[in-house]
Amino acid sequence: GQGDTRRFRITADPVVASGRIFVMDSKSTVSAVSLSGEKLWSVNLTPDRDRESDAGGGGLAFGDGKLIVTSGFGNLLALDPATGAEIWSQDLNAPTTGTPSISRGLVYVVGGDNVAWAVNSDSGRVVWQLDGAQGISRVAGGPAPAVGEDLVIFAYGSGELQAAFRKGGARRWDAIVAGQRRGIAATKVSGITGDPVIAGDKIYAGSYSGRIVALNADSGARLWTAKDGALGPVWPAGGSLFAVTDRNELVRLDAESGERIWGTRLPFFVREDRRRRVEIVAHYGPVVAGGRVIVGSNDGLIRSFDPVTGAQLSAVEVPGGSTTNPIVAGNTLYIVSSKGVLHALR
Repeated sequence: GQGDTRRFRITADPVVASGRIFVMDSKSTVSAVSLSGEKLWSVNLTPDRDRESDAGGGGLAFGDGKLIVTSGFGNLLALDPATGAEIWSQDLNAPTTGTPSISRGLVYVVGGDNVAWAVNSDSGRVVWQLDGAQGISRVAGGPAPAVGEDLVIFAYGSGELQAAFRKGGARRWDAIVAGQRRGIAATKVSGITGDPVIAGDKIYAGSYSGRIVALNADSGARLWTAKDGALGPVWPAGGSLFAVTDRNELVRLDAESGERIWGTRLPFFVREDRRRRVEIVAHYGPVVAGGRVIVGSNDGLIRSFDPVTGAQLSAVEVPGGSTTNPIVAGNTLYIVSSKGVLHALR
């Protein structure tokens, strides 16, 4: 598909389901690829009244036998995973590139205007909506809602986390991931970038401004705060949390206290010369699989680390570098490069 450009980025992580890998490029084309690497179908989601260059980005999810897609054109769609045919479409009235979630008959997503939606997965009809606090910024390909047994957790560009009852949409609690990193800051983005993750009775989430928090899932009460931001979802494993931070470190935190166990520095600036520090290396992940912690980066390498010590174990070259979070299914790691190429690694 179309790779990254200055105006458009690939924001959708691959999804593996029903014996297929589903991907979305930077120009709103969704494709299905077989496990052997054969392209099965492609469909461009640009509406008839728009041009392909008018918007980009989006997210993917799979559930209830459907592929759910968001797009920068403001549509939430359900596609037939076998053919790519449209099953239904819902206009969200705002550019929406955030990742959707689907669970037990409902699709959840946060629109670009900070409105949370719950949509029936069979018909596409709106079941309920919630308004979040307005923020001045929101990252493309925003965080996916986390769905628990009774609650769904939404994350907003303002730094707000909001819990609502999954079926009726009644608001349970609100929490703010507040605080800013002092000293060197790449940007001043307060939004949630580390998707909320539910693990037992706790919720973990992080912001680009230098904070990872643990909240009580039932009340939203703050349990601890770590002064490291998460660029993507934290990964709970073995009583620890693994995350890539806003300072380009891979860190391991104690899941109960938030205390740092170790941190391993990842490449930061593309050019380390102080006069040329204008571009930062992007890192995606982490994924814990095969007894290692895996991080994809746009400098052309996928790196693996020892989860106990943080020492680097290996590095595999990916032409063009990574532009999505790596995913693992069936002992295979899938990742999309900035050139719009899907790579599968054993």
